[in-house]
Amino acid sequence: MSIEVTTKGAISRITSLKIQNFRGYTGTHALNCDADFVLVVGPNGHGKTGLIDALTLLLTGYNIHDSADKLRSVYREAGSAVSISAECMAEESETCSLAMDIKDEIKRPFALPGENQINPELRARLCAFYQDRVGFLFDREAKGLTLRDVLEPKPQAIIDIEEQLKPIKESLIAASQGKDLRGEWVGDALETLDATLVDAWRPVQEELRQIADLMGDGWTPLTEDVVTDPATAREAVERLARGWLSGMGYPAAEIPGDRLMENLIERLLTMLDGAIEEFRQLAVEASAEARELQKKLDAAAAERATIERHYPNLDKELDWAGGGTGYVDIDLLTLFRLLAKRAEAWRTPPPGSRDELRRIADEFARVVPLEAEKCAGILAVWLDPRRQAKQRRLVLDQRIAELTRELEQARSSEAVRRLETVQYSLRQTRKSLDDAWRNRWERYRFDHEKEGRRQANDFLIAAGEAAEGVRKFLDDALPLSKPLREDLERRANTVLRRFSLVEGMIPLKLSQETRARGEDRKSLTFEPTTGDDGERGLDHFSTGQRAQVAMSLLLAQNQAVTSRLGHRVILLDDVSTAYDLSNLTRETVMWRQLAYGAEGKKNTRVKRQPFLCCHHEDMINMVADLMVPPTRRTMRMLRFKGWSKKAGPDIEQMTVEPSADPAGMFGLKDALARF
Repeated sequence: MSIEVTTKGAISRITSLKIQNFRGYTGTHALNCDADFVLVVGPNGHGKTGLIDALTLLLTGYNIHDSADKLRSVYREAGSAVSISAECMAEESETCSLAMDIKDEIKRPFALPGENQINPELRARLCAFYQDRVGFLFDREAKGLTLRDVLEPKPQAIIDIEEQLKPIKESLIAASQGKDLRGEWVGDALETLDATLVDAWRPVQEELRQIADLMGDGWTPLTEDVVTDPATAREAVERLARGWLSGMGYPAAEIPGDRLMENLIERLLTMLDGAIEEFRQLAVEASAEARELQKKLDAAAAERATIERHYPNLDKELDWAGGGTGYVDIDLLTLFRLLAKRAEAWRTPPPGSRDELRRIADEFARVVPLEAEKCAGILAVWLDPRRQAKQRRLVLDQRIAELTRELEQARSSEAVRRLETVQYSLRQTRKSLDDAWRNRWERYRFDHEKEGRRQANDFLIAAGEAAEGVRKFLDDALPLSKPLREDLERRANTVLRRFSLVEGMIPLKLSQETRARGEDRKSLTFEPTTGDDGERGLDHFSTGQRAQVAMSLLLAQNQAVTSRLGHRVILLDDVSTAYDLSNLTRETVMWRQLAYGAEGKKNTRVKRQPFLCCHHEDMINMVADLMVPPTRRTMRMLRFKGWSKKAGPDIEQMTVEPSADPAGMFGLKDALARF
């Protein structure tokens, strides 16, 4: 649905409202709102707040309930539309229509005149009062723009500079607090690190000694240092590690200190692999027994290969004949031999079983013993060499396994066994040594670079403070506009003085604050305080006082931005519940002035069309009596009498006739004075 609002002036009155399957409104409900003042009355849960929700959404585009699912009637027919629409009267006696369908994405398909500078949330905060959401009216709880953001926006150049300063400041702070620039060591104590390194090096030191003994005299100097003193452990371990790496032909000086042990162990394991193989070859060459065993092993392997070539399908053939590992209980050769020998005897069943075994006897009668004997002979010639080949193969497999074990033992020497033991031990100790060395090296580097780190850290802190100072300067460079603040304070106090207040609540003052709205932006806010010294803040107000201050700020800001809202409608949901009877009377007089006040552009009290919800019966009667319109003014009452799932609210709509009192107020001033 797309609608273009073509009126030049703001909407001054909602003349009718249609609600379809919205909130508790099942089906379609048409309401006549063509009056200066609309009083909405009835018990709780009958749809009064739903009416205010619909008007708030239609006039401001803001969904007070966040999601679209909460706006759809749960009792509507499946697939039925959800919508709200209104007929309106604008300034200069123009008329227009507003309408929107409720989809998954709440988006109003039109804009009211002059409202584009204000976001939907702020529009709602400037015209809608919900007693159960009073905090919503204060800047501190706003999620979007505030009135200061709109009327006192920061120049784009300053916004751009702040945006550039933010990541610079954050990166400087993160760098100054980072691990590489921390001011104090946060790991284990130096004595603990040294002792852990000595313990981790001790088994490696013994393993290196064994390697040196086996490798020859050239390696002896590399094991002369014995690391036992924790105070000199790092220097001694580093010297030994780099010496071994150089001895193995690696450029030890080029290896980073933190990776020294990782490289040492890796190179040692590689060297041991080669040394073990070399010692094994030497053992083979020097052992006649090993050479003889190798010959026997080669001969056994060759004979087995010959069997595989002659009988490539040996196992399958034996399985077929029943001579292998198949599932038959008797092999085929035995079966033929039994048939040749016993077929004649099996042709005659035993007495008493001839009927049961007649079929079997008939089958055996067909067997020719001589032919069975011939088949057995043919099968024996084919099967016997294969059985022998399989038996020989089993013997060869056992022989090959035995010769392999004997050859490994013959090839092994004492040196090989020692080197294998050292290799295994190195693999077991490599992680503990690497961890101990890395931790100790990190502490060494920390101490070694302490002065440079301190200077860098001081610089980063100073740079971060400078960035924050520039940001604060930019904030302070935009002081609160005194005329704007004074205008809002004057308007708010004009409203607040109508209430019966305790001492110290007046005058209301507005202080300037800048509040964070998430990580990406900050918002300029007004923070209300009361009294000459401003000692009482919002957190010190009672429930009724918060409602009174919120109402005062709503009306003050609403009047201040008349040309930017696009409409002249005030929405009040159960505003009366926070007031006693005295203050309710005073507030009703205020609504009377807003709704029925004099017309004309020069009038400073620009008229509004209030929608006031009330559910207390005694308060309903009082408000209705006090709001009876004067001559040439109008009032509508929407009385919610009932509600059902199928039909939604049952609403009685009526017009309240103007008073015949020439003053139009039934002697209201005298009545209030007596009250």
